[in-house]
Amino acid sequence: MGRYAEEVWFEAFRERGWEVYPSTVESIGRVREFKGREALKDTRVGIDFIVEKDGVAYGVEVKNRLPYPDDLFEKILVAVDLDLVPLIIARWLNPSQVRAIRELGGFYVIYKTAIYSPTYKEIVDKAVKILGYPIECRERIDDSYFEKKIVKEVHDKALKNLETVKDRLKAFKEDVTRYREWRKRLSSPT
Repeated sequence: MGRYAEEVWFEAFRERGWEVYPSTVESIGRVREFKGREALKDTRVGIDFIVEKDGVAYGVEVKNRLPYPDDLFEKILVAVDLDLVPLIIARWLNPSQVRAIRELGGFYVIYKTAIYSPTYKEIVDKAVKILGYPIECRERIDDSYFEKKIVKEVHDKALKNLETVKDRLKAFKEDVTRYREWRKRLSSPT
């Protein structure tokens, strides 16, 4: 259901007039280039998709499972390589991940309840009833959920603090560039 959640969130942005990249839901996942920029080759992953509104472009990564996998750092690197504001939309993040995302200038949304396709409604209902799992079936992200989770808490904050966000991301990018240079020098055979 990871891919399903990516598709549902992608469509939520598109339905609300955000610019989305790539342009079709079939092409999302492993995005490594945007507007002539490419993620550096030392990252082996891509981000799910890119959204843009009011001049702010976000590199979006959606995670619908627990716990968040260990590639979060690389996902953020890809967004920063592409000059995007990282936006992690996850069912759960641990406190150190939340703090790190915030400190480097990125944003996050925690939605807590896993999103499953209505195709699995019968089994999801059983899992919720018997085991108490936080799962729901939804075909789409409705307006109130989207507004509460994205626009009010994240986008408005990004717009209000855009200079600070850009400064933090620039500092992070400079740190990563120095790290990459040292790693290259130290692993070079010459």
